Amino acid sequence: MQVLAVEDIGHLVAAVFAAPARFAGKTFEIASDSVTGRQLELLFSAAAGRPIPYSRFSDEVLAASPFLHKLTGWWTTGGWRGTPTSTPCASCTRSCTPSPAGWQAPAVPPSSGR
Repeated sequence: MQVLAVEDIGHLVAAVFAAPARFAGKTFEIASDSVTGRQLELLFSAAAGRPIPYSRFSDEVLAASPFLHKLTGWWTTGGWRGTPTSTPCASCTRSCTPSPAGWQAPAVPPSSGR
């Protein structure tokens, strides 16, 4: 699966807003490196400072939900992957690899307001 930070999307949008005529009428496909569930487990655990386990849905859960079964099959086969038709321009690309650096959990959990 692909993980794309909102900040990374913002950088692309900023480049488009900075040169609207250059990008008018164009469609963009944005994506990040693909990561596995196990890789996400490691990234989320590092960011949270505690174990965040990953596990696939059980066969029983998938059998009980045709939609979830179809959705997980779509993820497993890479049905979410796009097919880019052009190479991105250098002025609007940046490294957008999944990294826990920007995912750090707060030192103190937010107050529940109670």
